[in-house]
Amino acid sequence: MNLMKAIQVHAKGEPMKLVEIPVPQPKAGQVLIQVEACGICHGDSKVIEGWASEYPRIPGHEVVGVITQLGIGVTKWKVGQRVGIGWHGGHNHTTALTMDGGYAEYMVAYEDGLILIPNELSSEEAAPKLCLVLYEIVKLVRAILLPFPVLVAWDILQYNMQKKPDFRLWQYLVEKKKRNYHAN
Repeated sequence: MNLMKAIQVHAKGEPMKLVEIPVPQPKAGQVLIQVEACGICHGDSKVIEGWASEYPRIPGHEVVGVITQLGIGVTKWKVGQRVGIGWHGGHNHTTALTMDGGYAEYMVAYEDGLILIPNELSSEEAAPKLCLVLYEIVKLVRAILLPFPVLVAWDILQYNMQKKPDFRLWQYLVEKKKRNYHAN
C-alpha cells in the first residue's frame, strides 16, 4: 500500500495535524492528482469549525497538480495534464468540505470540477486564483446575468489563467451572451 503525507482535521474543533495515510484511488468519473501547490485560505478554517460533511477531512480548495491516474469512464482528461480545482469540486461536491482537499501529496477529484492550468503559469501563481472568492464571483455573476450557466465563470477563469492583460470581464460576458443568444 502506497502512503502519502497529508494535513488532516480529525474532528470538529480539532487542529490540523500531519498524518501518513494511504494514497486515495480514483473512482468512476474521478482522477488522481499529484499535488504541486495548494493555496492557504480562510475558507479552510471552515473544516475546523465543523462545516465538513464527515471527518477526518483534508482541507485545501486551491489545488494545482498533475493527473497521474484516471478513474473508470474519465474522458475529458489525460494522464500528465496540469489541472486545478477550486471550491467547486464537481458532482455537487465542495472541495475540502464534502470531499478531501489538497493539503496532501495526492488527492482525487471529479473530472467535471477540474480546470486546465497553462504551463506558462507556475503552480504557486495558479493555486490562489482558484480561491473561494472566485466561487462567490461565480454566484454573483449567475445572480446578475441569469440564465448564464456557471460554466461561463469557468470560461472566465480559463481566460484569466492564460494571463490575457487586456481582459475586460463585462465585455467578455456580453460577447459570450451574444454568441449564446445567436446560437439558439
